[in-house]
Amino acid sequence: MRERFVLYLQNHPRKVAFACFLVVLSLILLLFTQRYLTTGTIVVTTNNPSNNIEILKASNKVQVAQARGYLRARLATGQYIAQVNNRLASNKQLVTIESHKTNTFNINLQALLAPEAVLPYGATSVITDASSIYYVNLQNHSLYTLSSAGVPMVVSTTSFDHIVWENTHYGIGIDYSQSTLYEIRNGSVTPLPLSFASTQIVFDLAPNGTLAASDGKTVYLRLPSSNTFTKIFTADSDENIQSLVVSNNYILVMQASNQQASDRDEGNFRLLDLSGRTGAAAQLSAYSLKWSPDGTKIALTNDSSTTIYNTHLKQIAELPAPNVTGLSWYDNNTLLYAANNILTKFDLTSSTSSQLSIYTANNQILGIYPDKTDSKIYLLDTTGSGDTNYQLEQIDLTQQAQNIPDYEYTLGIFFPAFVSPCNFSYTNFLKPIILTNSGANQNQCVQAAQNTLAADGLPVNEFNIEPALPSN
Repeated sequence: MRERFVLYLQNHPRKVAFACFLVVLSLILLLFTQRYLTTGTIVVTTNNPSNNIEILKASNKVQVAQARGYLRARLATGQYIAQVNNRLASNKQLVTIESHKTNTFNINLQALLAPEAVLPYGATSVITDASSIYYVNLQNHSLYTLSSAGVPMVVSTTSFDHIVWENTHYGIGIDYSQSTLYEIRNGSVTPLPLSFASTQIVFDLAPNGTLAASDGKTVYLRLPSSNTFTKIFTADSDENIQSLVVSNNYILVMQASNQQASDRDEGNFRLLDLSGRTGAAAQLSAYSLKWSPDGTKIALTNDSSTTIYNTHLKQIAELPAPNVTGLSWYDNNTLLYAANNILTKFDLTSSTSSQLSIYTANNQILGIYPDKTDSKIYLLDTTGSGDTNYQLEQIDLTQQAQNIPDYEYTLGIFFPAFVSPCNFSYTNFLKPIILTNSGANQNQCVQAAQNTLAADGLPVNEFNIEPALPSN
C-alpha cells in the first residue's frame, strides 16, 4: 500500500503539488477568517504627540499595545482600557473592540488644576450658590456662613455630625450624638420633632425635599407636601437598618444581621418605593451609598471597588480605581472621587476617567463638594496625621482659573500666623481674599497684618483685613 502511494506521488507530481497548494490555501483562508471574525482594529489619537498611549486588557490589566501620540493595533475582540498619560496627567477610557471593525477613540489630556486655599481648618457639608455659603466647621462642629464682609460667622452652635442639603435654603442635619435631627431653613436652625427616639438615627434628604429617617428598625417617610412622618417599612426581626439613602422616587435600605454588622460593608440591600413596597433586593458590600441627582443610578463604595447600579440593582458600570474617597455626583452622569491622592472625574456616558488634580502623599482628599453654580469644587483634605490637620480648598473649573494669582494657592504657607498681640487667619470663599484677625486692638492688628503681608512679599492691596467674629 505504501509503495503504491509513493509510486502515485512520483507519477503525478503536478496533482500532488496542486493538492498541497489547496491545503495551504485553505489553512490560510481559515486563519484569515478566524482572525477576521475574532479581532478588530483600535485607533487611539490624542492632543499631544508626546503623550504615551497604552492598551491594557480590562480583565487583568496586562499591556497589549503601546505607542506615542498615535496608536493603531489589531486586537482580539473584548474589553480593554485605553490609557493616555504624560508626566502630569492621565486619562482612561474603557473601550470595546468589535470584530472586523475599526474602533476609533480620541483621548485628550487637560492641564491639571491646582487647588486654592479656602480655610485653614476642615469643613464638611459644604453648600454654595451664587449668593450663599454654609458649612460645618470641623473645629467645633458648628454651622457657619459668611457675613456681608465675607468673614466666617456662626449660624448655630449645635454640634453637627453632618447636614444633607436640598439647596442653600433648606437642609436636615443630625447632631454629633446621632439622636436629634434639625431643620435648617434660610439660616434658622430648629429641632425636628420625630415620632420615635433613637441614639442611632440614620436619615437622608432627596433633591425634592422628601425626608427618610430610621431608628434602626423602622423607616419613616415625610413627603415635601406633608409635616408628618409615615411608617413605611420595618426590617426583619433578626436585622437592623444600618444605612439608607432616598431619591425623589426610591429608598435604598441597607440591613444587616448581628453577624453581618461585624463587617461594616456587608448587608442585605432592599429597594423601596415611597409607599414602602419592596422592589429589587441583593446582598452587597458597601459603606457609602450615593444616588445620582435624578435618582436613576446609585453608586455603592466598599474597600475594594465602587460600582454603579440602576434602579433594579443591576450593575451598569464600575469605577476604574479601588478604595476611593470623597465620592460625589457632579451631575447625573459624572462622578467625582479621589484615589491615590488624585482627584478624578468619571464620565458614565463614555466610561472615561480624567484626572483633575494631584495631591502630595501627605494630603488625602476626604470630602468633595461641587457648588450649585458648577464652577467650583470644594475639597476637604488632610495636611498630615491627627484629627486637627484638615483644610478646605477649592478648584475652579472655569477659564478664570488661568488668571488666579499664585499667592492664592499658597495662603496655607503664610497663615495662620501670630504677631503679638494679634492672631491672623484667612478665608478665601469670595474675592477679594479676606484676611481675618482676632487681636485686641483692631488698628494695631490691621497695621501688623499689613506689615506681615509685605514681609512675605504678598500684595497688601489685594487683601481686605477684617476682624474675626466670635465663634459662639
